Amino acid sequence: MAPRRGAAAAPSLLSVPDSWLDAAPLAELKRAALRAGLERGWQRVGREHRRALATALAETRRDALAFVATVASLGRDRAVALGRREVASDHARAMAPGAAARRDKAATAALRERLGAAMQIAMRAAVHVVPSGSGAHVGGGYVLTCAHCVAHDDDDDDDDDEGEEEEGGGEGGEGEEGRGLTSPASSVIQLDDDDPSDDDDDVVDLTRDADPDADGGGRTRRGTPPAPRKPDEKPNKRPSHRVGRFKDLVDVTGAVASSECVFADEASDLALLRLLPFPEDFAEEAAADEGEALAEEEETEKPPKISSKNPRGSSKNPRGSSKNPPSSSSARRGLRRLRADSLGVLRVARRDPGPGGVPVVAVGNPFDWDLEAPAGAAPTKNGYTPFWVSLGRTEGLASRAYAKKRGLGRLKHSAWTYWGHSGCALVSDEGELVGVHNSWCAENDAQRHGVALEDVRAFLEEARGAVKGAPREGFLVS
Repeated sequence: MAPRRGAAAAPSLLSVPDSWLDAAPLAELKRAALRAGLERGWQRVGREHRRALATALAETRRDALAFVATVASLGRDRAVALGRREVASDHARAMAPGAAARRDKAATAALRERLGAAMQIAMRAAVHVVPSGSGAHVGGGYVLTCAHCVAHDDDDDDDDDEGEEEEGGGEGGEGEEGRGLTSPASSVIQLDDDDPSDDDDDVVDLTRDADPDADGGGRTRRGTPPAPRKPDEKPNKRPSHRVGRFKDLVDVTGAVASSECVFADEASDLALLRLLPFPEDFAEEAAADEGEALAEEEETEKPPKISSKNPRGSSKNPRGSSKNPPSSSSARRGLRRLRADSLGVLRVARRDPGPGGVPVVAVGNPFDWDLEAPAGAAPTKNGYTPFWVSLGRTEGLASRAYAKKRGLGRLKHSAWTYWGHSGCALVSDEGELVGVHNSWCAENDAQRHGVALEDVRAFLEEARGAVKGAPREGFLVS
């Protein structure tokens, strides 16, 4: 796949001061829109829509900063304390295998101790995709998440174009598959495919799969047929369109980093992100550029609009800012850099849990609006916090045919999840990753599903061989 040069040249919206959006030329704003995952229609606008694009980027940036501020205000100590409360609850006793074990106080106490230790291991390795989605650091600065969490705002449109329909329910963890109608393709701004006023023809559409014979910028180089394959040579798997996309991440302390998707597989719904820390001086530059933050008017929070077209979910609005959010300037100055060596490493288990199952801990990023209220009901907040801890058990595997038909992960589990949990690791009471939550089945009493350990290990083995610079050891620590 050709490198996504436009997006790679753009900064993360978390790393730029407010003044940058006011001063940046249209070409730079378009590159920032590519990196931020805004609709591709923005790549075709001309100078007359520069202000609208800057406004859309500012809104996306504000929401991202508000989410990071929410994580930072919660803090590691509070998140761990809430997790310990869950482990100490009756839920832990229910995880014990068999009625006899559940009646054994000593066995229950030992299980709670193991789950508490596993929770802290999971918490240290966990990251959230900004503003929605989850992941886990598996070593070497690489984060494992779901492929559908590495989303752009018009990915659903791509699915419609391809005529893909998936059955089942709609929670999963939509990742960041949309942010509301910020596109110029709305009724306010009409786009033509070829805008004569666009002075940035060098900014090509890099969000679609590049042709394998492209010249590096997405333009086809004609007359270069592919080399013939040998009879015993397996065809190359088509690279996922998610490779080369960028996502900002935040850990439980509120520290942030950018990341690039370096490997993804649509069939297993897995993706690997490589951490790209922000420059050392990005916070200091912001403080110098912006000076004192201006007070902002209090905003009334609006509920998100959600579309649940498939069991992995699709959000048309991010988590939403707090009712009285900090100014974007002050929030930006408070950011801290996330380093790979500050994250824990989550070991990937070598042994499948088996049909009997094992207790698991999930540390995910649940959306805080009630997305399952009846139509017409007043929007309400759930009270969920980032790095939410829930307990459950693995419950065996669904058949590959059943899972594929319904767009589900093969692993069944009972840990509570909500929109935004997708990509979170399912960590056994031995502190090892045994699956990755990615979906739920509406037609089966909201049975939770995840990517099975066998599929996770196969994905990481393939990634280790395909990703240049990937550590030879670290993905599959025993």
